[in-house]
Amino acid sequence: MSKLTTKKLKHKFTDGTEELVDIAVNAENVEEINFEQSEERENINTREGLLTILGKLKKWYVDLKKVAWSGSYTDLADKPGLNEIEGTLSVEKGGTGANNASGARKNLGLKAAATYGVATSDTVNDSSLVANATIVYSHRVEIDKLKQSFQDGVNRIYNYLKGLKFTPSVNSPSAICVSIQDIYDTRFNNGRLQGHEDVKANPGGYGISTGIAPEQFALFTSSRVFGDISNNLTAPRTGTCSLKFELYLTYDSHSNANKCRIYVNRSGVTIVYADIEDDGIDIRPDLPEDKGTHQYTWRKTLEIPDCTSGETLEYKIVRDGANVSWIIGMY
Repeated sequence: MSKLTTKKLKHKFTDGTEELVDIAVNAENVEEINFEQSEERENINTREGLLTILGKLKKWYVDLKKVAWSGSYTDLADKPGLNEIEGTLSVEKGGTGANNASGARKNLGLKAAATYGVATSDTVNDSSLVANATIVYSHRVEIDKLKQSFQDGVNRIYNYLKGLKFTPSVNSPSAICVSIQDIYDTRFNNGRLQGHEDVKANPGGYGISTGIAPEQFALFTSSRVFGDISNNLTAPRTGTCSLKFELYLTYDSHSNANKCRIYVNRSGVTIVYADIEDDGIDIRPDLPEDKGTHQYTWRKTLEIPDCTSGETLEYKIVRDGANVSWIIGMY
């Protein structure tokens, strides 16, 4: 066996030291080198001898499996069967653990939408598509605008009812409906309008009128040949009622005796009265006192206290020598 031919070269190690080492040359003349395979797979390190390095490399080479050289799936040592891949490969092995789409979604914690496509237009009517983010955002903006518009309308109605002193209990459509119903009902309790804030704030005060509620109106006419005129009235509620009347009187001539008085009596006792001289209107003041027909109009509303719902009151007109027509009403 020929001897190993060597050559000295300067080698610099990683720690910075340098020394001359023998490098084999003429490989065809190199003597055989005996080394042993390492027991464990370990990485090679600097300053290790050639025999140690070769032992480590052999261990790595020996441990490589057949698939490392063939690249074939069939050479895998621990591979799943094809039926598992096609059907029920477990989630742990990268599958779904199911053999249908519904079961797969359930095992993976997904909903049906996970298999849907994406729609880029809200004009597409396809149950297998879900809207993209742009469509969802644009509709959210539209919904927000509708919500704000609706709330603005509710606020406007709420504030209007508050101005009428029928403030809803809360600012909501249902509470607003209750307040509107209170206005519609216009129910009076002992002369007081239920639901009105002035009534709530002053429970011992007088009744509040918001207009004509249950009422009785009648038209009458009488000539001057009759004496005093009397009609019966029925109180529409308990408490303070209102009597509204309008008279039209004609006299053949102007005279200081042309007078008229209205009475409201209860069991023959006068409750209230009014004189035409206080607020009646002579609609022909231009006529001479001794000529022509003189005409008067008289409109007035009288408050009648302490009424009892359903009681009968007397409405009486005392006039001197006049033809008279009148309308009266209680509310």
